[in-house]
Amino acid sequence: MNDPSPFPTADADPTAAERQHRLAADALEAGSILLLSPHLDDAILSAGGLLAQRHQQRRDSTVLTVFAGVASPPFSDFATAFHSRCGLGDDATVRRRSEDAAALATVGARCLHGDPLDAIYRRAADRTWLYRRSAQLFAPSDPRDAVAAA
Repeated sequence: MNDPSPFPTADADPTAAERQHRLAADALEAGSILLLSPHLDDAILSAGGLLAQRHQQRRDSTVLTVFAGVASPPFSDFATAFHSRCGLGDDATVRRRSEDAAALATVGARCLHGDPLDAIYRRAADRTWLYRRSAQLFAPSDPRDAVAAA
């Protein structure tokens, strides 16, 4: 069976799935690894155990959080409501970056933060907010979003 996916399933091709699993296992057993995390806290919440284990084994791990740019006011009503629900203020992204770095440090991972803003802080070229409701975050990206188009 010919599976066009770069990550074949066992049903599609057991041999390819086994090779993919072995490659991933070999990479984790090797020296340093780089984990790509889309958002702040994603890496510690989804791979914290792996990072801690690697630290105990004296293996280096680096986490690059892609959408970790520092946003500054004014914020959209959507972002302001999110900050309020989370007990955050105008320094939300600075505070969350600091928390992310501290959490990753507890498992011995090096922390790198990318510059692109998270979706709730992005504006179109005409300065209108691109994402004003939660539902928009789980839909196709706004065609005016230069970050999503890159």
